[in-house]
Amino acid sequence: MNAEGCVALVGLVSFVFLVATWVVSDKRRIAKQREERRIQAEEAEAEAQTNMPLYVTAWERAQARGDIPTLLLCGDRLVKAARRWEPVAMPAYADVVYRDFLGRLKTNPEIKTQTLEMGRIAYGSRRQDGLLTVYDEEAIRNDILFNG
Repeated sequence: MNAEGCVALVGLVSFVFLVATWVVSDKRRIAKQREERRIQAEEAEAEAQTNMPLYVTAWERAQARGDIPTLLLCGDRLVKAARRWEPVAMPAYADVVYRDFLGRLKTNPEIKTQTLEMGRIAYGSRRQDGLLTVYDEEAIRNDILFNG
C-alpha cells in the first residue's frame, strides 16, 4: 500500500468514526428529549390531578349559590384550566358551562355577551382546527335567541 492509499484509508476511518460518534450522540440526544417529555407529562398529570378538582369544586359551588359574577368567573377559569390540564376533556367542560349560561340567560340577560363567548369556545373546541364555521355562529345565535 502506498502513502496515498494510507492517507485515504486513515481519512475513511476518521470519517466513519465521526459518523458513528454523531449517530450515537444523536441517539442519546433523542433519548434525553424523550425522557424530558415523559417527565413533563408526568408533572402535568400530577398538576392536573391536584388543580382540576379545585376548579370543578369552585364551579359547582358557584352554580349552587347562583351568584352570577362568581359563576361567570368560575366558568371561565374552569374552561381555561381544562384547556391547560385536560385538553381532551375541555370540550365537555366548555359545553357544560355554556349550557349552564344558556339556562340562566332568561333571568339574567346581562350575561348574553359571556354566553356568546362561551358558546364560541364550546363550539370551536369540537372542531379539529378550533375554528368556528358560519353554521356554528348560527347555532349559537339560535341557542341564545331561544334561551334569551
